[in-house]
Amino acid sequence: MARDRVVAASGIVGSMDEAGGVENRSDGDAYNVVQARSIGSIHHHYHGRLDRRVGALNTLPAAIAYFTDRTAEFAAIDTAVAAARDKASPAVVVLAGTPGVGRRTAALRWAHDNAGSFPDGSLYVDFDGPAGRAVTSATDLLASLLRQLGVPEEDLSASGADLESVWRARTFNSKLLVVLANVQVHAQIEAVMPSSDKAVVLVTTDHDLDSVIDAYGATRLRVGPLDEASCRELLDRMVGAERVAGDPEAVRALLELSEGWPDELCLAAGWLRKRSGREITAAVRRLRAARDADGAGPEGPRIVAVSDGAYEALPERARRAFLLLGLHPAAGDRPGRAAASGASFALPAAAALLGASADETEDDLETLLDWQLLTEENGRYRLHDRVRRHAVRKAGDIPQDLRDRAVRRVVESYLAMAWVADVTINPYRPRLVAVGADGPSAFGGGAQGRNRAVRWLEIEHLNLCACARTAAERGWHGLVVQLCDAQWALQLATRPYGSLLPVLETGMRAARELGDDRWIFQIACRLGRAYFETADFPKAHAVLAEGLAAARATGRREDEATAEEFSGRAYLDAGEFGEALPFFQRAKNLEERSTDPRRRARGTAIQSHHIARARLGLGERAAAIDAAEAAHRLFGEIPRKDGSGTEPDRYNQGRALTTLGQARLADGDVSGARAALLEALEIMRGEGRAYQEAQILEKLAETGTEDRRGHLEQAVEAYARINSVRAEQVRERITREIG
Repeated sequence: MARDRVVAASGIVGSMDEAGGVENRSDGDAYNVVQARSIGSIHHHYHGRLDRRVGALNTLPAAIAYFTDRTAEFAAIDTAVAAARDKASPAVVVLAGTPGVGRRTAALRWAHDNAGSFPDGSLYVDFDGPAGRAVTSATDLLASLLRQLGVPEEDLSASGADLESVWRARTFNSKLLVVLANVQVHAQIEAVMPSSDKAVVLVTTDHDLDSVIDAYGATRLRVGPLDEASCRELLDRMVGAERVAGDPEAVRALLELSEGWPDELCLAAGWLRKRSGREITAAVRRLRAARDADGAGPEGPRIVAVSDGAYEALPERARRAFLLLGLHPAAGDRPGRAAASGASFALPAAAALLGASADETEDDLETLLDWQLLTEENGRYRLHDRVRRHAVRKAGDIPQDLRDRAVRRVVESYLAMAWVADVTINPYRPRLVAVGADGPSAFGGGAQGRNRAVRWLEIEHLNLCACARTAAERGWHGLVVQLCDAQWALQLATRPYGSLLPVLETGMRAARELGDDRWIFQIACRLGRAYFETADFPKAHAVLAEGLAAARATGRREDEATAEEFSGRAYLDAGEFGEALPFFQRAKNLEERSTDPRRRARGTAIQSHHIARARLGLGERAAAIDAAEAAHRLFGEIPRKDGSGTEPDRYNQGRALTTLGQARLADGDVSGARAALLEALEIMRGEGRAYQEAQILEKLAETGTEDRRGHLEQAVEAYARINSVRAEQVRERITREIG
């Protein structure tokens, strides 16, 4: 080789200058270049043509045609990539989410949209795809990626260490994008980290990859279901906006059923696209059938397989927790049962199901949160309906006796807390079970404690109803009747009869199964009240007659008085005041003969109030005023449990004052009526009784004041707080009477 001029295949040119120096220059791309003043001998060991550049490829799969939304996620990726420029390492972004939520699709869309920023290649490996599953070692993975970079096949038989060196060399200072889909372990990322701070690695996973976040300063993005607007946009684009607009009810049902999961929505939309005449309602039926059939049918396996993959990858302890959460009564703890819509659960319920301490349970829940199988908001946890269905299905693998023990633990946990709430709200009423109410309430004391207890019952109402249904299915009749009775305070406060009335009917059947007259009487009173407050008077009369007969069979005077009272209430609410009055008079006579001073005082006061209402209905205004004033006075002098004087029953004082205000108004005493009603309103607001508050406001609107509209609007707001249908009725009244 001549020393004065060397031309290498790499494009490096060297020549002697006139002074005997050497000038080196590169005329093009240079690979495997060695520059030195003097070289004795060179031994270049490589087998093949690793120095030959075949051309970097874009090996990303095609992006889907109907991609929608993910604007926030893309902005977060852009921010993470820009921030990584300040570090001497690649930008790593982890898109985490439950399988089927669209993490891979989002990653690919961003990759395609930004491919122009990566002239050195856009590479892709899906560890859940056929090629990805064939990757069993770091060497296989490096070979796959180098192959995508254009390294010839015959040059990929080198050892793992050699391939690592080649990978580092080929990615050094390169503008390269690597998309790793369905990553399961840290090692799958570690092996292929490019040696360039200009590179970007996008990772999609449903696993806990905290070690990746820590090791590379990665950014984790939670990818959740699409919102309703994005779902509608996706459906418009796939099916056609005109077709979607033509059946809004069916579209609403489809969106509710898919819950924002793109894959389920695409399943339905894809079926609709095949035939222009197919109705959206039919797609709803097919999607629902695919779910309910536990994986049967053409669509079912696709839905179930996605969930199976996430479950199988869980750590063993988290897998057990996932199964047990599938037994939560509101989840529908047996396949085929409908879940309580929107139900969530708190840490104590989860701990009861798992049979573990609060700390251990919190750790398990945190793992499920990390793996995107659980959501949490304000200390309450919820399984997405799709995940919940899978948990319910997998829970069938647990032996029946273990399932029953776990379910009984959580049912008893809910019941115990419901009793605490019930006693906090009304410590006076007699109960058929000992509920351990002697210590301080977990909700605190006074009006604030009562308000907190009512709120707890409202929040957990769906769960309590689900517990009652589950207990009934298992023949735990004693628990069923208690779950009904423990919601008595909630029944009085908010009247949630849409969900509660069917449970009370279940409770009545359980009481009959028990054959216990006291429970038959007790639940009959609860159910009878639900019937007459929903204007189903024939059913109310029938069940209350059964309850009265059971009360007489107990031989307990107090039970008979209560049953007489409720029978009278059914006639009172029906407007049959003459029929109602004898029931209340008999009940008052029975209460006055009670040997318990506390029961005697309170029972007599209650019946006096009912008599006042019946007298008012009969037009006997003076007698009604006298009875209401007597009731108000008696409610203010209830003997304490420990015999140390008296204390007021504020709630019932408020009720007596409400009746007194109505009686005075009917008698022409407007100022006296307003005074009584305003005092009653203050009491009910202090007690947190929204329904009674609204009723009083309606009565105040009838006192001829200038603030009539204001009272009625406040009544609407109070009714709306408890989702009462009365809110809309009062709105219509405002429009009709005031304008």
